[in-house]
Amino acid sequence: MHNIRKAIYKFFLVMLFVVALEGGARLCYESWVTQTVQSKMERGKLKGTIDTLYCGNSLTYYAYRPQVLDEALGTSSFNLATASQPYIGTYYLIRDAVEENPVKQIYVTVALPPLKEKAGTRHYVSGFENMRNWKWKLRYLLAVQKEDVWISSLLYTTQIEEYFDLGSVKSNLKNKLVTKEASSNYAGRGYRYTEDVFSGRENEKNGRINSWSAKNGEEQVQEEALRYLGKIADFCQEKGIHLTFVMMPYTQAYLDGAKDLDQFYTYFKEKSEMWGADFLNFSLYKDRESIFTDDKFKDDHHMNAQGSEAFCRIFAEVIQSEHPEDYFDSI
Repeated sequence: MHNIRKAIYKFFLVMLFVVALEGGARLCYESWVTQTVQSKMERGKLKGTIDTLYCGNSLTYYAYRPQVLDEALGTSSFNLATASQPYIGTYYLIRDAVEENPVKQIYVTVALPPLKEKAGTRHYVSGFENMRNWKWKLRYLLAVQKEDVWISSLLYTTQIEEYFDLGSVKSNLKNKLVTKEASSNYAGRGYRYTEDVFSGRENEKNGRINSWSAKNGEEQVQEEALRYLGKIADFCQEKGIHLTFVMMPYTQAYLDGAKDLDQFYTYFKEKSEMWGADFLNFSLYKDRESIFTDDKFKDDHHMNAQGSEAFCRIFAEVIQSEHPEDYFDSI
């Protein structure tokens, strides 16, 4: 009995040391510039007030500026996007946010990369890092079922590459403990912006994950992505939350290089109808070519600040219309 108590005591000492080490590592090394810390802190302050969520990958966090949309729509919204966010991450981030807030409307960005590409460890970890509650963090890890994701998520020390980068440590500590100022391209409520401008590209065709083959159809879609889009729809129906899938406007260069996109539009419209969700396709917005010109983008598919301003104005107008279909060309 004495040996058992001694072993338990040692175990708790080890666990206490690990927790202290991980906490200290996060404080010193977790980058303030990534906006993860800032975004989570802001969501904590807004707890109980958020009624609209914008979810998805980097296309989303460059497109939706909640302050502009809230002023136009009378909402209290938050941009939950993360870089290369897999749809399993979207689902659990939604569950995490809905538990704390009276959410009535959710917009989920539809894009080819999260549908077609198998998510990497850092993409899964990004979803974990952006959740506020351990209940959903742990459920998320159990659902992911990938050992490398568990290790990277639970042991932050495994993510640190430059232990002796004391300049970054000093900067992080100063920002977190003293100035607490937002980084230069974080504009609040999850929105990130850039002033970069797209100046064309050399390749005429997009890469594999940014194009659609009519011949291969649904075979191109990751089973996990499809399953969790369905789970998002089921959850929204269960909670009485209105769900809308949104496809962003792109540069003409991107659309020209994406092969059989018309067939993808039809495919996802049918999926949305099956799931009982709306689908707004801004790639078919009637004035896309005249409004969403190259100067509205940072590259061939991510909007810059000027593009976001135009998109938010149009988006608000469309969703307030009694006939939103009038704004789009037919498939």
